[in-house]
Amino acid sequence: MTTMKLLTLFSIFVSGYICETTLDWRDKNVRLPVHNQSQCLSAGTVNVLDMISAIRSLKTGKSLEPMSAQEVFDCNPDWCICNTTISAYDIIQSIYDNIGMGLDLKRDHPFTGQCAHTCNLTIIAKTAFRWEYAGWSDPWLPYDQEEDLSLFLEKGPVVVYTKSSSRVFQTYAGGILDSHECNTTGPFDHSLLLVGEGVDNGTDYWLARNSYGEGWGEKGYIRLAKGYICETTLDWRDKKVILPVHNKSECLSAGTVDVLDMISAVRTLKTGKPLEPMSAQEVFDCSEFDHDPSWCICINTTVTAYDVAQTIDDIMALDVERDHPFTGQCAHTCDASKIFTTGFRFLNDFTILELPWDEEANLIDYLATGPLVVYTKSSSHVFQAYAGGILDSLECNTTDPLDHSLLLVGEGVDNGTDYWLARNSYGEDWGEKGYIRLAKGKNVCGVGLGYVR
Repeated sequence: MTTMKLLTLFSIFVSGYICETTLDWRDKNVRLPVHNQSQCLSAGTVNVLDMISAIRSLKTGKSLEPMSAQEVFDCNPDWCICNTTISAYDIIQSIYDNIGMGLDLKRDHPFTGQCAHTCNLTIIAKTAFRWEYAGWSDPWLPYDQEEDLSLFLEKGPVVVYTKSSSRVFQTYAGGILDSHECNTTGPFDHSLLLVGEGVDNGTDYWLARNSYGEGWGEKGYIRLAKGYICETTLDWRDKKVILPVHNKSECLSAGTVDVLDMISAVRTLKTGKPLEPMSAQEVFDCSEFDHDPSWCICINTTVTAYDVAQTIDDIMALDVERDHPFTGQCAHTCDASKIFTTGFRFLNDFTILELPWDEEANLIDYLATGPLVVYTKSSSHVFQAYAGGILDSLECNTTDPLDHSLLLVGEGVDNGTDYWLARNSYGEDWGEKGYIRLAKGKNVCGVGLGYVR
């Protein structure tokens, strides 16, 4: 009897604290095999399709079956099957826009590996599993929804975005991953299928299926400590509205490329059109309105963000680069009425703030609506030699003037330190692949002392 009691107590202890899984959808017969995305399909593709498979089984009681990847690709005129860069967001949008919230099973529309691009929406509407009633949510950045994931997870598996570039993620072999090395400044470049949560020896974790095959992690799965692991609070690169890193030495000043790329982002966010570079040539051709007509494209790399914003402010519109391409010549010919007709039009004037106001505390409010240009001081050694990490040095807060600009694209927390994330224009070999993280709240390198938005 005593032995039985001890065994019972030990069982309660084990189930309560050691390796306990609170929820695991694999136990509900909605478990599809671990994929290896290198075989053809992206992580985003397999995760969204398998999430829909689980929803179908849970809502209808039918046996679990794979959904048709072929149908997704056939109904999107821009895709081919073996594209491993397509994100979960892309798949969701494609199904919603092109198929109308319905999808057939793989056995009814099997995978061929060919870009057929034949899509019969009438047939799909009659035969497909439709999930309007099941609900659909895409809580994209800048919202932090980790604390709500348990509520979402109660209804079924959930696709979550993550960052996969760090060494600790790539070499994960088991256990609970709880490392700030995973909180890189890189964009969300991967996704996982969240299938459960649990507690192991007092540590709360998420349980997720990866798509690197069963030889990775815990037979293809990973456990991640709860609470900001592999996450940045806000990064506009994840919305695909940030153009590549420039090298201002190629021709244009930092102020020019930053303001133009900020406008590119605003144009995409406001209109839904694809991200495209805006016309630098047009800015220079129209510079005679208020500024020195001696501006030349490949000579004057000192043009500031203020100069560029003031020039564009006069036109209140700007064409994309393909409509007014870069020539490298100082034409100074400007047809403002034509630009206003054909270009992307701004509903509001630029807000341009310079010293003596300190606006760092308000930057987060401005950043919530899109990237913005911030003035900075670039002459210090710590800035010029920056190679990574969070820059938090008073050496950068010199009495020198604000002589440079950055494109502020995000914010985050790394090991308890709040930071700003910004794109520089020194090329990808500088900093963190062309980006810099600056400690918040200290006007490091002058951030917060001037901006254009």
